[in-house]
Amino acid sequence: MSRKSALCAQSAAVVAHLKQHGAATLAELLGHFPADGRSKLRKRLSNLYDGNWLDIAWSASGEMLWLVAPRARAAQPALPQPVNSPPVLVPPRRINVMVGDYEPRPMLPARPGALDYQRYASQGVRC
Repeated sequence: MSRKSALCAQSAAVVAHLKQHGAATLAELLGHFPADGRSKLRKRLSNLYDGNWLDIAWSASGEMLWLVAPRARAAQPALPQPVNSPPVLVPPRRINVMVGDYEPRPMLPARPGALDYQRYASQGVRC
C-alpha cells in the first residue's frame, strides 16, 4: 500500500518537534500540542508511524517513546507555506435582469394541429 509523502501542517510540526527535541512520550507531546487532544494526537502518531515517519522505542521505566525514524531523518516534511496576499480572483459575472424589457417568445405548437381545440367552442354541459 502506498502512502502520500506530504504531511499536513500539524503532522509536520510533530515530526519537526521530535527531530529537534528527540524522543518523547505521548504525555510530553500532549503538553506541546494540546489543541489536538489525547485521542487525536495518538491517532496522528499512529498514522505517522504507519507512514514510516516515526518509530517506537521503550524507556527504562516501560513508557512508549515516539521518535523520528532513521529513514525519515533525511526527508524534510514539507510545511505548507503561508500565503501573504490572497490570490487575485476574477469576480463572478453579474447579469442585471431588472434592466430592459422582457418579451417571451411566442409559444409554438409541438406538431401541426396541436392547438386546433382552441378554435372550436365547447359543446355539451359545463362542469
